Amino acid sequence: CDDFRPYLVFIWAEILAVDRACQIDIIREKGHEYFISTLTDIRSSNGVRALAAFNLTCLVDNYTKGQDELLPIMPRVLDIFNTPTTYYHETSALFLWSTLFLGQAWHLNAHVCDKAVLFRAPDTLQSLLTTHDSPEVRAACAYALGTYLSSSTSVNELSDLRIEKSKEAATVLIRCLHDGSPLVRQEVLVALHHFLNLLPQTTPVGAINIANSVNRTGSSLCKTVFDKVTEAIQNVASSDPSHEMVQLAETILQHLQKSVSTKFFQWCCSRFRVSNTITRDLGSGIAQQHGASYSEDEDDCFARSGRYWRNHCIRSNPSPLADFQHMRETIFNNRISNAAPLVLRLHPYENYLTVANSHGNLNFYDFDGTPRSNSTLKVGSIGSTINTLDYINAHDRTLICVGTDTSAIRIFDESTHRLISSWIALYDQHTHGHPSHHHRSTTNPPATPNTNISVSQAKFVIDWNQQLCRIYASSSNIDYISLWDVERERCLYTMDTGPSGGIYCLISDSNGYCAAGMGDGTVRCFDTRSRDNAIAIMPSPTQLNRHSPIVTLKADTHDGLLSISNMGQLRRWNLRTGISAELPVPQTSQHISAADIHSTGNVVTLATSNALQFKTCFGDLLFDIKNSKFAQVSCLSFHQYRQLLGVGFKDGSLSIFTGKTNSSAV
Repeated sequence: CDDFRPYLVFIWAEILAVDRACQIDIIREKGHEYFISTLTDIRSSNGVRALAAFNLTCLVDNYTKGQDELLPIMPRVLDIFNTPTTYYHETSALFLWSTLFLGQAWHLNAHVCDKAVLFRAPDTLQSLLTTHDSPEVRAACAYALGTYLSSSTSVNELSDLRIEKSKEAATVLIRCLHDGSPLVRQEVLVALHHFLNLLPQTTPVGAINIANSVNRTGSSLCKTVFDKVTEAIQNVASSDPSHEMVQLAETILQHLQKSVSTKFFQWCCSRFRVSNTITRDLGSGIAQQHGASYSEDEDDCFARSGRYWRNHCIRSNPSPLADFQHMRETIFNNRISNAAPLVLRLHPYENYLTVANSHGNLNFYDFDGTPRSNSTLKVGSIGSTINTLDYINAHDRTLICVGTDTSAIRIFDESTHRLISSWIALYDQHTHGHPSHHHRSTTNPPATPNTNISVSQAKFVIDWNQQLCRIYASSSNIDYISLWDVERERCLYTMDTGPSGGIYCLISDSNGYCAAGMGDGTVRCFDTRSRDNAIAIMPSPTQLNRHSPIVTLKADTHDGLLSISNMGQLRRWNLRTGISAELPVPQTSQHISAADIHSTGNVVTLATSNALQFKTCFGDLLFDIKNSKFAQVSCLSFHQYRQLLGVGFKDGSLSIFTGKTNSSAV
């Protein structure tokens, strides 16, 4: 019988996914005991146990008798969360459906909720919500806590223990409003809405509009949990980068008693209604036993193969230094907009570039200056400025990562312009601050011997690491780096850089090393391979006689870095000793408005108020471009492999320089 168990459980999952009417017969005939034995049998694969958990979830979905009948197995379900695993994907489906089972088991059933408190089920879900690596599991935890908070219609029905546990749950949920996954944040917001309805303020505020309640109570030394929840929702409405989150928060603030819900549970169940999806998503052994395999679309397969060989050819023919000797010819030089370009990036494999302007838009142009179809993408909110731009998965289907000065990161699909994900990377800027880090005032920069250094608005900086699927984020007015795992959609930890004038640029490699260029002219380097915390691997830097903020970093050798300051200083750093040596380059008296280093050509370009300077990485001047017709440079960027340089000017003009003598060959 054990040999047929995976097939029987799978067949019932297919039936219950489309028809819940049979749940009455299954409960009456004690058929649920078969699913219970499968779920609790550690000899079964995690995929089969996940199928059994899904079946049990269907049996308690909106069925009170099923909830009461399956109440005794709740402690055994909670024990599942102690299942050992080496990688979170191995148990994510099992944890997901075990969590959703709990959420549906006590939904609108106060008796089951009271028993769940005795089993410490809410405490287990709170711990899972803050620690698990799977965004879907965290969202399921928030969903289950939301159904727990909505299972009583009046505070008078609650015991003192239930009230205390509900407040503890709300406190944990507030912290999770800064989760990196919009899916999790949305479920957390709905759960907090249930808390506001469950435990209203002691002093009534009309129960219709609570948007101003914090303003009246915010000055009190001890805020109630209700006030903290309301304030957290107001922060979401004012700063969350997801438009859906903002709309949901505004609805809660303006109409507290209005029903608010999501389609998360229905979305999870819908995956069982798609042919072959269940075996692939849940990782059960059924697909392997059947010999089934995922059949990719034939056209997509050919397109992917074509992209692979195209990328291979581009990477295998990097531009040598000689190609940059005569990089004076422009492919095009046009005024593209009234808005000044702030950041631009040339796509490493396709013939187009992306420009972020001062109006908060992204514009897309071919290398000949022709606007691409659907060429404008609106990014951010009113008053925010785009500081950083990068390509994700540029080798395959490109996504665009955009960072604004509000510390918000947004990821868009390049082809459809659809927002894929968004979050606040330095979330403590919108709360009471990280306990171990302090913000620097941008109006009082650290004193330096160089009085020509201009002080600008705080700049948000990120570095995308394609190999590790990580984003390193920081800002010029703080002294720490946040490390985000994009696959897990959560912050792993922060790295304290100490008092160093803020962080102006970041760079990382596939080995897990991260370096930061500081405002005091020094460099900090960390080893981020540890899961718990980063290790500073560069010794304390030596004091520099004269220094200015570092604006660009590049890995120079195996143990070295090359840095450029905003006064044109080129300096080499030894990561093992922490010793640096300034290259014999005449320091310019002009402020460097932009700088970049070519990844393969060993060429540096510096933009001053009246010229573009091209130098080798050893400081030798190749040539400079001076043109009275050029406006001041606002941004520039090298192509990752080819001898192309994109330059944006403050008058809204855009140019692409090439080292080839025939621009048609580009």
